[in-house]
Amino acid sequence: MPLPVQIGLVVMSVHDGRLQVLLRRDASGWRLPGERVDSADDLDICARHAVRACAARDDLFIEQLYTFGGAESGARNCAITVCYYAVWSWPAEAGLQSGMQWRALADMLPLPANDRAIIDRAYERLKAKLSYSTLAFHFLPEEFTLTDVQTVHEVILGEPLDKRNFRKRILAQHFVTDAGACRRDGSHRPARLYRYTQPGEIRYLK
Repeated sequence: MPLPVQIGLVVMSVHDGRLQVLLRRDASGWRLPGERVDSADDLDICARHAVRACAARDDLFIEQLYTFGGAESGARNCAITVCYYAVWSWPAEAGLQSGMQWRALADMLPLPANDRAIIDRAYERLKAKLSYSTLAFHFLPEEFTLTDVQTVHEVILGEPLDKRNFRKRILAQHFVTDAGACRRDGSHRPARLYRYTQPGEIRYLK
């Protein structure tokens, strides 16, 4: 008898200076969002449905990650789990459905073993893709500072970056454009705001 198929979804955001993962509470406790898949369903469409069950948004970057099958997904009743990850831009609370909660990756709640394995794999993909693509901009609001961009990189990579070299590299790629405004954070001098030139899309770095 064929194993059932289901979507496993890792939604990630950067806020409060930490990488956060969205969890859903059900009768058995906290776990990753997801949904069952009928044999005739398109997997990408099902993944989008799973995203909309988390939030009243349909603008998240989402990508298929990995397929766990058989013994790997035993904690999900021996189903085949097709995993996706999604990137949630600031503000992190906008549109969040009830029963959902953000949790820092470094301070994760107890989860089924396979859910933790899915999160770990999504994090590794995220770090790798950050090094050669414009994925970082999908974590940001429409207008942002170069400090915001650097913060996303530092939080995900877990290490500080040289400010001058980082800004030089970002500007040289021509993926940001001046938004024509500034933002003041506390007592610091106003910082110039930028916009990503390819909203909704991923581009690859040179």
